[in-house]
Amino acid sequence: MNKPVSIINHTTVIPKGHANYRESFDTISLPNNCVYKITNITCKIDTTSLWNITKTNILKVTNNSDQEISMHIQPGYYTLDELTQSILCVDIVANRAYINDTYKTVDFTDAPDIANILRFEQKIYTPSSAGSVTPTAVDITNNKSVVKIYSSLVQQTFGITSSMIDNLIHVSVGLNNIVTQDNLDIQVVNQPNLDYIEWRITDAVDQPLPLTANVYINFTISVFPKN
Repeated sequence: MNKPVSIINHTTVIPKGHANYRESFDTISLPNNCVYKITNITCKIDTTSLWNITKTNILKVTNNSDQEISMHIQPGYYTLDELTQSILCVDIVANRAYINDTYKTVDFTDAPDIANILRFEQKIYTPSSAGSVTPTAVDITNNKSVVKIYSSLVQQTFGITSSMIDNLIHVSVGLNNIVTQDNLDIQVVNQPNLDYIEWRITDAVDQPLPLTANVYINFTISVFPKN
């Protein structure tokens, strides 16, 4: 590939709470006698937005003396051992959760994150539920094992829910909140002027994922002469 005749550096801040975001800015001219390619992307996501417990979860249980106990699980990132030791009423076997007989009832109504991680429903489980195994494996990341970022800049890919498209940024929970991809060759959609970009954030299964902190994206568009 020839050397670029110029480069365009751009920084985007996707505000917290937005899974879909339209960014507007002063018009950038993209003459059609050149080819435009994204050659570098850096994405930073605040690790607090990747917490698997996103808000205080209240798990209510009834013990064998018919006393109701409320367990308050504070926001943060918990390992599976930490979570199960905190609530006691769930055991994990072969990566699936089941309710044990520690308590008479277990109420997940106000514990949405815990329910989702363990793959239980947000409801009250009674003694008849003891031993019931969740149908799918637990997901300690709470659907944040991968954060995907889609951009309308990328030619013929925006809106395609495929894990193989080029404009995905993968973020490992608890391990790496800054991802840089160099030496890219991503074709920018053909347009004479650029004055907005649409962004979309999803989880690993392409569900909208509004994060609890801003997402910072810096990318380089390299400009090449047409052959």
